[in-house]
Amino acid sequence: MAWQFIQIDLIVRCPINTECGSNACAWAVWSPVPKTANGLKMSAPLSEAAKGRLAQKLWDAWQSHKALAKSNLPKSLSSVEDGYAVQDELARISGLHSIGWKVGATNKAAQSMLSLPGPLSGRLFAPFRYDSPAVIGSKTSVLRALEPEIAFRMGRSLPPRDQPYALEDISGAIAWAQPALEIPDSRWAAWQTVGAPAFIADNASAGFLVLGPDVEDWR
Repeated sequence: MAWQFIQIDLIVRCPINTECGSNACAWAVWSPVPKTANGLKMSAPLSEAAKGRLAQKLWDAWQSHKALAKSNLPKSLSSVEDGYAVQDELARISGLHSIGWKVGATNKAAQSMLSLPGPLSGRLFAPFRYDSPAVIGSKTSVLRALEPEIAFRMGRSLPPRDQPYALEDISGAIAWAQPALEIPDSRWAAWQTVGAPAFIADNASAGFLVLGPDVEDWR
């Protein structure tokens, strides 16, 4: 099986002794794309029923390891806000515990490919997290890609606020860092061309995460 290596992004693990119930912790650290981002076509919001149907299709595809055709995309899925709403519903349907967040599309090339004005976030689900060394079967991944990552474990929360956090605020909130490998995956067969809302709805192509040892003196 052929595997490909792609760019370094960022993994944010939730503050110690806290739950990851919303994407606030990732946004506070990296400030990904706003839910109503400028530069993306806006239309009438996706209906609740349509959000539920798409989230169920994505979760079914996740479990079966069979990618979806673009014909499964609702025509009204055209905003980042709807993309995150479907991602929220996907997490609810799965019933899986979130241990942190991935922050993707952190470079201009990836943002251009996905028509994004900035980075985006997706959940990291507990059953897909491994400690190194780990063996993960190739048949569990459609993309068969490996991304070297830097994972940060937050020692305290950085609540969302209007004023951006300074670098010193962010680094001071980090408990430790870890080398990591992400095995991203997509529930879309044509993931490069489905657009930002569909990419976000698919949990930002989250897959497996393999974590190395803690590095407390990471600075």
